[in-house]
Amino acid sequence: MPMALGAAAKIRYSQMKMRGGLDLVTPTLDLPSGFLRSSENFEVSETGGYRRIDGYERFDGRPAPSAATFIIVQIDAYQNTPSVGSTLTDNGTAATGVIVSVQSNYMVLTKVVGTHTVGNLQKVGATNIGTMVTQTVVMTPILLAQYTALAADNYRADITKPTGSGALRGVATLAVGTPPVDKTYAFRDNAGGTAVDVWVASGTGWTAVPFFREVSFTTGTLGGGSIPLDGCTITQGANSATVKRVVWQSGSWSGGTAAGRFIVTTPAPGEFVASPPNATFSGAGATTAALTGASTAITLSPGGKFEFFVWNFFGQASGLRLYGCDGVNRMFEFDGTTLVPITTGTTPDTPKHIGVMANHLFGAFQSSAIHSGPAVPYKWTSTDGGSEIATGDTITGFASLQGSQTAPSLAIYGTRQLSMLYGTASSGAGAWTLSRFDQGIGAIDYSVQRMDDAYSLDDPGVIKLRAVQDFGNFSPSTLTHTIETLIQQKRTLLANSIINRVKSQYRLFFSDNTALYLTIVNGKYLGSALQRLQHAVYCTSNSDNNRVNGNPDLFIGTTDGYVMQLDKGTSFDGAVIDAYLETNWDTMGSPRIIKRMVRAALEAQFSTYVQFTLSYTLGYGSSSIKESAITSYAPLSTTQVNWDAFVWDLFTWDGGSSFEVPIEVELKGRGDTIKYRIASGSNYIASYTINSLITHYEQGRQMRGMR
Repeated sequence: MPMALGAAAKIRYSQMKMRGGLDLVTPTLDLPSGFLRSSENFEVSETGGYRRIDGYERFDGRPAPSAATFIIVQIDAYQNTPSVGSTLTDNGTAATGVIVSVQSNYMVLTKVVGTHTVGNLQKVGATNIGTMVTQTVVMTPILLAQYTALAADNYRADITKPTGSGALRGVATLAVGTPPVDKTYAFRDNAGGTAVDVWVASGTGWTAVPFFREVSFTTGTLGGGSIPLDGCTITQGANSATVKRVVWQSGSWSGGTAAGRFIVTTPAPGEFVASPPNATFSGAGATTAALTGASTAITLSPGGKFEFFVWNFFGQASGLRLYGCDGVNRMFEFDGTTLVPITTGTTPDTPKHIGVMANHLFGAFQSSAIHSGPAVPYKWTSTDGGSEIATGDTITGFASLQGSQTAPSLAIYGTRQLSMLYGTASSGAGAWTLSRFDQGIGAIDYSVQRMDDAYSLDDPGVIKLRAVQDFGNFSPSTLTHTIETLIQQKRTLLANSIINRVKSQYRLFFSDNTALYLTIVNGKYLGSALQRLQHAVYCTSNSDNNRVNGNPDLFIGTTDGYVMQLDKGTSFDGAVIDAYLETNWDTMGSPRIIKRMVRAALEAQFSTYVQFTLSYTLGYGSSSIKESAITSYAPLSTTQVNWDAFVWDLFTWDGGSSFEVPIEVELKGRGDTIKYRIASGSNYIASYTINSLITHYEQGRQMRGMR
């Protein structure tokens, strides 16, 4: 017989490993206790445990809010009390700083330039504030965190959205220049909503990228000369311009049949006209081309959603370029300076999705996948290796995959089916072969992403497409059976998706400000968790394959026009991150046995000041158990400081960037099961990880009768 509760019972232990993520389907007794029944703003860590997610912050190229620092200027006494936001100037050294907090005998400054010196008078403008004295104020861990957040807010106020109206239409990063440097570009409708403007992030904020002009030509002829190159001067009669890009679309220069377009600066002193006279080119000898008329301004029509792919079709390091489409305009190529519309000859010429396979550029035109010739993104005729592949279903995305040991494959997703394209060319050796899956698997627009495998969202949930042992074949599987009810609620709300390769996550963003983060390490699904953000996502930077320094920066574009950098800072662009997780019920290995709870030992991992609450519920929340009401504890605080700044009730260490600590709390009450809730809410607490929780208890009698 079990020992009575009043006897001297032996302390037992039940370890709850925080693993598995959200599960809304599996019956309680079949589900390990460390799975989550409910959560917001936690993610499944790639190394184990549940991590409170990092924040995000607005971005325009100026200093990031998360990089803000502060200093303390302590004074003898206020002669005049300054206001937050004022600039404090050292009367002796002329050092300056912006005041972000005013306390009884000190001020907190950020954006400090120079050195504020003890003994010097401090002023705001011409107003005396007081004389600086040696600092005696001790910064507690919470003050360090709060003042850092205030400094971040001051930096944040400087950062703006690209000028324009409505949602941000697209955001992408491209390595440009020599040596290459990552630059971030934003696409947004102009103030009148009549066209899309392109902006580049800079040290002074968003800077407009001007578009050039395009002029068509036919019968390009060498005539003993050479093919004109980017950067040459094109001249027709008295008028000339600089050629920014030679867009050779068809024909032969040597045969006198070359045709295409030139991307040019504004002709001066006058506009081009239809030939004759033919155009000539500096540095190209006797080469000529017949112009078809005046140059026209390159524009992008408003209202689309941009999707990007970074690729190098030209072999040289300088050939890395951004390719984009939005379902409204022609596909385009962009090198950071020159935007080149790409004409495919399709009507309407407005692809919605973009991809690359075997060095061919692909565009999705309704149910047709149309591609360029190999390594010639401007040439789309069959003569040059271009072709059209009919899929029988509206295309919703592309994913390049390894199809065999010698050749790639292209997954072509539709609304109701998935097709695999094999081969290396449209004809001849290696000709394309299209294979259709019969499983009824498709994808929702903007959900297709690729890590090692391809991932997408479809009606049943998140689909993983992986290569199987037999090269050239693929096996699809659904990952999210355990959150099927959530998927059904969210799937029609999908706005966009992104991959975080550092955290091994596939992320889905929905129009109701929520997101779903799935953690997948080396192809193994570790679990998913729901996020609730402060901003609605419209687009993502799905061009992260071109970082020159392994830069993991990820961006989202919001419906109100901001570019936000993900996984940065301690807040949602200054707003509080409210986060909680609620575990499954733990029977401690013996269901229907009453236990007396003694204490819990929580294993947490963190690197800076954190603060959260722990609460628990007993016996499935039954009202028949006196102690079953949720019991909350005061915030459990942990930090990393030096021993000489040790404060009782705070867990303190010095050194190290990441560490674990057992946090013990007393438990009270009796019940056959226990579940825990961990929560936090602030805009200054850094991310932390909950790894496991050990319940100490005494085992008692069996339960009798019905509740």
